Amino acid sequence: AMFATIVAWSGLAVVTGVFLRPHYEAPLVTNRINLPNGAWVMSQRWTRGGRPVSVSTVNRVLQKIGAGITGQNNQVGQLPNSSGFAPPSKVNLAQYLVHHGFALSTIYQPASRFWPFQWIEAGWLLALSLVLMAAAVWLVHRRAI
Repeated sequence: AMFATIVAWSGLAVVTGVFLRPHYEAPLVTNRINLPNGAWVMSQRWTRGGRPVSVSTVNRVLQKIGAGITGQNNQVGQLPNSSGFAPPSKVNLAQYLVHHGFALSTIYQPASRFWPFQWIEAGWLLALSLVLMAAAVWLVHRRAI
């Protein structure tokens, strides 16, 4: 029973986090580089002229100053040189890209939505609990007859 509970809870937690929670409220979209504190970033993508561009396109522009996109989150950083250390640079790389016509399009949920999301989730979990309890009572009552 404990194993079944853990498996059911884990599956529900994954489904909630991946499929349901992003749709509780419409996310906000911004091209600003600095996001509000606590923002839940759902996706980021570099664009140029309103159209998404590939990481290799951004890297070609940044290679001129010895920098590039690092990691999966489109983070701009210094690329290591042959000795493994990043070249010194006083250039703000995100601003460099903005100056060259790029924009970082970010889809996010602001931190101010934390409690509304908690109440939405608590509400549907309570409703699911009531339905499951009613089903259990009905099944037990049916078998007892």
